Amino acid sequence: MTTLTYRDAVGKAIQDSLRDDSRLILIGQNIAGYSLKPMAEEFGESRIRDTSISESAMVGMAVGAGGGGGGDGEGRGRGPDHVGEHVPRVRQQRQAVGG
Repeated sequence: MTTLTYRDAVGKAIQDSLRDDSRLILIGQNIAGYSLKPMAEEFGESRIRDTSISESAMVGMAVGAGGGGGGDGEGRGRGPDHVGEHVPRVRQQRQAVGG
């Protein structure tokens, strides 16, 4: 039986998920350069994304990624405000330009 720390187990689960589904991206604060540098090297900057220290920025990235055909997401903090206010506008803008 292998013993893993909680951090290592979570990291392995994320890494396995990224390997299994090429549509997944990982968004977070200071992750590509520090704690998840090996993952950033393996999967590249397009899938391991650093954000500023801003819930709105992270939720905005997730909404944008989801708008391209991604799955459901659940916001935290101010995230539901961002989603509720901006998603309808994004849909209207895409329809206006034929998207």
